[in-house]
Amino acid sequence: MPRDEANGRLQNLMRPLAACAEGSLPPNVALMQLLMAAESERDADDALKHAILSEQREAAVRRIRQMRRLWNGSPGCFAAVSSIAALARQSEQRGEKARLEEISALFDRVHAISPDAGVALYSLGEASLLKEATREIVSLIEAWNLCGRQSRVLDLGCGTGRMLEALAPRVGEITGTDISQAMVETAARRISWFPNASVVRTSGRDITELKACFDLVLAIDSFPYLVQADVAEAHIAGCAALLRERGYVLTMNYSYRGDVAKDSDDLARLAMQYGFSVLRSGSRDLKLWDGTTFLLQKKTNRATRPDL
Repeated sequence: MPRDEANGRLQNLMRPLAACAEGSLPPNVALMQLLMAAESERDADDALKHAILSEQREAAVRRIRQMRRLWNGSPGCFAAVSSIAALARQSEQRGEKARLEEISALFDRVHAISPDAGVALYSLGEASLLKEATREIVSLIEAWNLCGRQSRVLDLGCGTGRMLEALAPRVGEITGTDISQAMVETAARRISWFPNASVVRTSGRDITELKACFDLVLAIDSFPYLVQADVAEAHIAGCAALLRERGYVLTMNYSYRGDVAKDSDDLARLAMQYGFSVLRSGSRDLKLWDGTTFLLQKKTNRATRPDL
């Protein structure tokens, strides 16, 4: 391997380790990024060992060792994270249908490895961490008054139903959609005792098959796959059609391009085209995850909320 290429790989591996050591990145997110950057499990393991041995600061060592403890507690996390990372790196030259079918099949495979890691890589398959991260998102939704006891909510790309389960007791009705059959089946079992919650498998091309009106559409780490499949605009158009006046679209992560400015520009253009105001654009509002927040509100003749 050329020296420049080897140095570049090493820098990619060490970047999340350095951020964790400094305290600017939570251990779970740093581990996720390390596993995504590594070409093999051994590469990631060697980088982690090197960081622990070379770091002199006690607090920094504790943070990096937490990454090791998380990895030890989630032995299947490398397989899950690397599978999705490989999809993100693949060429987008295939047609829309092929890409959507590939994403659906991928999540079926990842579900077999680790259902929780499949819906939130930063949880690394650890149920308690995923539950805490879900609670953090719900707290934001409540703090921003995005829905209430009578609200109808759509969870776009619901995965195994963690948001459905968390929000069902707090809203009037909630519906989840996903393109993975395995995810849908797990979500259905998870919410089976909630009479106001349901889940359906969709094609992933758009949401035109849904006939209900909603007050809030959630898209928690699902738009990156829609962007990759080139169907993001169709889903924004669908949200505009299905939302009631002054309804919200809450997207956490719009893409995996690593360019928040481009994501903000793309959503600003789509918001203008489909009648939304942009209330938040690329903000980082979570402690357990480095996801970026985009919040849109369907326009009316009245002024939209300026307080978020």
